[in-house]
Amino acid sequence: MTRSTLMKSTAIVLSLALAVPTVAPAQSGDVSAFAAGEMPSAEQIDEMGRDILEQLGVLIGLDRDAARAMELEELRVAIKTELGLPVDEAAESEEPPAETAEVTAEGAAEVTAEAAEETAAEVEGAAEAAVEEAQDVVEEAADAAETASEEAGEQTEELREALEDAQAEDAPEVEQQIETEAEAEAEAQVETETQVESEAEAEAEAETEAQAETETQAETSLGGLAGINDIDAMSRDQLLALASDLSLDLGATENMSEAELRTAVKAALGMEVEVVEPAPEETEPDTTVADSTPMAAEDDASTAEGEVVVETVTEADVRSSSEEFGSDVIVEQQAEQRGTREDDDDDDDRGFSNAETAAALGLGVLALSQILGDADEVVSNSGDRVVVRRGNDLQVIRDDDVLLRQPGSEVETRNFADGSSRVVVTRPDGSQVITVRAADGTVVRRVQVRADGRRIVLFDDTEEAAEPVDVTTLPEPRRQQPVTVTSGDRAALEAALNAQLAADVDRRFSLNQVRSIREVRHLMPEVTLDAVNFQTGSAVIQPGEAEELADLGSQLADFLAANPDELFIVEGHTDTVGDAAYNLALSDRRAESVALALVEYFDVPPENLIIQGYGESDLLVPREGPERANRRATVRRITPLLHRNARLD
Repeated sequence: MTRSTLMKSTAIVLSLALAVPTVAPAQSGDVSAFAAGEMPSAEQIDEMGRDILEQLGVLIGLDRDAARAMELEELRVAIKTELGLPVDEAAESEEPPAETAEVTAEGAAEVTAEAAEETAAEVEGAAEAAVEEAQDVVEEAADAAETASEEAGEQTEELREALEDAQAEDAPEVEQQIETEAEAEAEAQVETETQVESEAEAEAEAETEAQAETETQAETSLGGLAGINDIDAMSRDQLLALASDLSLDLGATENMSEAELRTAVKAALGMEVEVVEPAPEETEPDTTVADSTPMAAEDDASTAEGEVVVETVTEADVRSSSEEFGSDVIVEQQAEQRGTREDDDDDDDRGFSNAETAAALGLGVLALSQILGDADEVVSNSGDRVVVRRGNDLQVIRDDDVLLRQPGSEVETRNFADGSSRVVVTRPDGSQVITVRAADGTVVRRVQVRADGRRIVLFDDTEEAAEPVDVTTLPEPRRQQPVTVTSGDRAALEAALNAQLAADVDRRFSLNQVRSIREVRHLMPEVTLDAVNFQTGSAVIQPGEAEELADLGSQLADFLAANPDELFIVEGHTDTVGDAAYNLALSDRRAESVALALVEYFDVPPENLIIQGYGESDLLVPREGPERANRRATVRRITPLLHRNARLD
């Protein structure tokens, strides 16, 4: 391409750019420019499609669900109003009739064609003129560049000669300056070292004075104590006050026993302390570890003496996943607001007697009394569930056999003298599921007996006691891609259901440890059931939502048919909106509904499912307030955590 042709092409492009006005894009593929602080004009909003409008609406604070529910023009008006832009009343009116729009379009097309012809002629003339002007400009620029190059060469040569002359003349002066600067640096270093030594001496003197002052203050605060005997005579409150004067850690001292506190104060005063070997402390038993075999787990438990209750389950006795619970979850008020329990020792504050509550939970009255200690506070009792506050922790208690109570089944509950219980559910086909609870209500064994007599031990925490769990020693779980049921990736779902431990763990855990310790559960990957959207305060799963669980339900049923000893936990979670006790009970009910849906719609064996609600204690997104991602249900395979082999007899 010749230089002349290139200049002409450039000029034509420039002319076109000047002659044809630039039209801004009607809308962009995303709202990144607006997220950076550049807000759109009313005209740009009118050009946007629905998807961009919804993204923009969420960006400026509109509710996503509300935005999706709006009509297109209604959404535009809402966004303009939110941004303080003028709203065209015509935009809110109905669209013009089709005939008028057609006539208008034809007229606009004619006008556009005429304008295009005129614009083309103007562009052609402007292009020719621009070519001539551009050619002149290029020639002038070439001449100017050549002249500037010659002048720059001459100036460079002059500067080089001047620099050489200056270096020759200034060399002696530079050497003298370097020597002077070196001497000044040496003197400055000596002064710095002297200053550092002086500051160190002053700091040491100040520290000595401060220590002397502290000792004086300590002597004053002690009030002239004669010695160890005075401290031995002090009460706990006096010891705490003295510990504060001695600047001991108040958080630590408040948790000390009186003897430990007395010893700490003496040590802080530099007094001689007699070292006494402490007596072994009594510690609360770890409820996750089986200390002894419950009577209900003995070999002769099926014929041993005990209170026996037999019932036949009917349709009226059970609820489906699409039905609400028969009672609401109501959190109790504080004890001083609701009256004392002494007025009626046999009734709780919801009007359920201990016997009624125990029966609803599948427990004996003795077991319930052992679960509810003197320091425990019942904060919620809906009949099917009890939420208990133990210190700073909340625990939900429910009948773990509720999934097994299907219509036509016979349920035999045998309660033993030690508070343990044994529940045998016999189905119409003759198969049985046997569940054993310890005295504290913990489920410690479940066995499936097939109709042909074969026995499958699903889990058994009575034979081998699990070690206590120190979460600081557990390995970090390997990061895995989250799996959701609606992702359509059956391979990923199958991999999650068949997953082994996400980290190397050379030990087994009890079922109670798996249920109650987050770090243990998270050693196995979870499957999120994002198709289930519970209504506020509800635990109902609509049939349409249950159908969305088809992939999970069918794969679970097939997996358990091939591996009848496997165990899965269905978890319920909430966000932080509402009371923590309410959220715990509600999440547990939702976990039950998910498990029921898997049983009802996809014939998943209920004995292979464990339900557990966690309320707001295991947030997926660590954010306070309403958060859709935290209102979720998950399924997790826990067989590898129990670390045992199935036994088929």
